[in-house]
Amino acid sequence: MDTQISAGDIVKVPFPTDDGRTLPHYGVVVLVESTFGGEVVTVTYGSSKKVSISGHLAHEMVLWEKDDLEAAGLSQPTRFDFKVTARFRPEECAQIGVLRLDDPVTMGKLRRALGAVHGF
Repeated sequence: MDTQISAGDIVKVPFPTDDGRTLPHYGVVVLVESTFGGEVVTVTYGSSKKVSISGHLAHEMVLWEKDDLEAAGLSQPTRFDFKVTARFRPEECAQIGVLRLDDPVTMGKLRRALGAVHGF
């Protein structure tokens, strides 16, 4: 059974590296587009390395609270860099969780990171 991928999902994807390889990383789905060739999913880069709850950059969002990590399907604090994205086919995206979009604190973090990237 196929899982419908939506904005706000946490997914594991084969993120491209600077040297042309791909490595599995977690990311947040920020956009799902329908094209003539099928759907395209835009995903932000996530990492559990160098996570700073108070010192992260404006375009980053950090999940570190227990409820957020559980909903996202993550086991350790993770930062998502909204300046770094890649596009995938839905079948390349393994959904592992979701952002708690009904939580005002989570939505505030998401809006700040997106605003820093897109200037709103």
